[in-house]
Amino acid sequence: APYCSNVHIVPTAIDCQRFSPASRLAEAAARPGFVIGWTGTAGNFRYLESIAPALARVLREVPGASLLVIAEREPQLPALAGLPVTFVRWSPAVEATTLAGADVGIMPLEDSEWTRGKCSFKMLQYMALGLPTVVSPVGSFSALAFDRALTRAIGPRRSRKQSRTWMPIEVMAPARVSSAALRQLSGSWAASQSWL
Repeated sequence: APYCSNVHIVPTAIDCQRFSPASRLAEAAARPGFVIGWTGTAGNFRYLESIAPALARVLREVPGASLLVIAEREPQLPALAGLPVTFVRWSPAVEATTLAGADVGIMPLEDSEWTRGKCSFKMLQYMALGLPTVVSPVGSFSALAFDRALTRAIGPRRSRKQSRTWMPIEVMAPARVSSAALRQLSGSWAASQSWL
């Protein structure tokens, strides 16, 4: 760094005991259908809204598909009116177990100076659960997406037309979760390994 030679990067840490593939398998076995999961704060709803046309297409065309939104308040998504969207109010007690019931996790972002500084925490949560993950290649994505069998990068929306294809139907098929990716996640990004 130009102003200091003693610089350390502290990675965002994930609790791999709370978020684990074992809990995901138990939850997923308990319900039918295909669940697209998103967790975050209401301030990030705009990123969900940006891909609403693509989500609407998936919800209409994939049998049994539904969208799960975990946040502190319910989103207003007019483009998804009448489609299967489930809202669960966020709390530490329910986030991991609820998200474990999803079949895929999504992290759409715009490409901006603000989003390039984001830590990709959603992606860490999805990956720790062993969820196939569809993300925008923005921010710390490149440092985290260490296994392409677990993650799929989809370019950020550049036009209304492209927003309809952000999440192609083909990526909805559950991917094989790599044990090597999960080992790297638990070794490099786990809260238990944090030096703080």
